[in-house]
Amino acid sequence: MSSIAPRLLLVIAHRGSTSAILENTLRGIGRALAVGVDAIEVDVRLSADGVPVLLHDPTLDRTTDGRGPVSAQPVAALRRLAAGGDEPVPTLAEALTTIGNRTDLIIELKGGGPGGIRLADRVVTEVRRQDRSRDVWLWSFDSDILARLDIVARDLRIVHLCYEPNAEVVNRSRALRLAGIAMQYEHASPPTVAALHDEGFATFVWTVNDPVDLARLVRLPLMGIVSDDPERVRTAIRSRR
Repeated sequence: MSSIAPRLLLVIAHRGSTSAILENTLRGIGRALAVGVDAIEVDVRLSADGVPVLLHDPTLDRTTDGRGPVSAQPVAALRRLAAGGDEPVPTLAEALTTIGNRTDLIIELKGGGPGGIRLADRVVTEVRRQDRSRDVWLWSFDSDILARLDIVARDLRIVHLCYEPNAEVVNRSRALRLAGIAMQYEHASPPTVAALHDEGFATFVWTVNDPVDLARLVRLPLMGIVSDDPERVRTAIRSRR
């Protein structure tokens, strides 16, 4: 098994920002672009009227001045709420336009069931509308969403999010011919990462902020590291070299 890290290790801004206060906001995306990350990860859910919006939680309470389920509100109502202090809840369309072709965008599709299937369809439609297929990754924990993406987005890079890349995750990723697997960093042992790398999966870890953990992880054959602190990741990469 290979123990050599890939030439390019993507530094990925967690939840679209380098600041927890600005997670999943256009201002946060702007800050991440300003520091020069290799990719930006955002979380996407569907509004009641079927518009993909940037929100991590199933409810509005933590990151906006609203209350209740995201899925119960039409996009017009979500746009009247403040996220990250003083801006409306952004749509995926706005995020794609803001980023343009300046960096890769990782879209984590949240939820499951029939709503997850609709979300997959709407996200893929927007990515194609803005002609962003070449620099977008689609990530999800949900098996139904992943299966739907395999049908409607076979040409896009699809990644199985997981806590641990156990046999079920790996077998599903093989069966769906997914591009990669993204695991919680505690489970990224050298044998595990090397085996996934040798099998052809682009392998990612999330969410890594501690310098000691980063020093270990940058020596593995990973495709990318998701972090709240991109500069710490860059420091670890420089130290490895």
